[in-house]
Amino acid sequence: MTVYRCKCGAVAETTQAHGSETVCANCQSTVQVYDTVLYIKSLLQKYSAVYQQLRKVQAEQVAANGEKETGGRADTDAPRLPAEMVGKIKGLFAERQKIKVASLATEIQKILPDFDQTKYGFKKKVS
Repeated sequence: MTVYRCKCGAVAETTQAHGSETVCANCQSTVQVYDTVLYIKSLLQKYSAVYQQLRKVQAEQVAANGEKETGGRADTDAPRLPAEMVGKIKGLFAERQKIKVASLATEIQKILPDFDQTKYGFKKKVS
């Protein structure tokens, strides 16, 4: 099996022998015909090279920012809730199988009286 890729963006199979030329079905330009296996190998090599370069740049950015990489996301210095409060919130879900979203913030506010609700979660009240 052979394929071609035209400058117009068309990729198609053809019955022509690899190494020959054929006419693009989309724009009627003359295009080179490639063996499918060799064409795919070439694409995979290019993909692999670009992917390795991307990983290198990402690693450099993480090192430059002084961040620890954990599971594909950067670890931030965001404040953490105390374990006791996290346990209470988990208990809230264990007690009730279904909690209405509208009442969830109210229920959490009862557990976390020293925190204010923000658009992105809760933050400690400033005294």
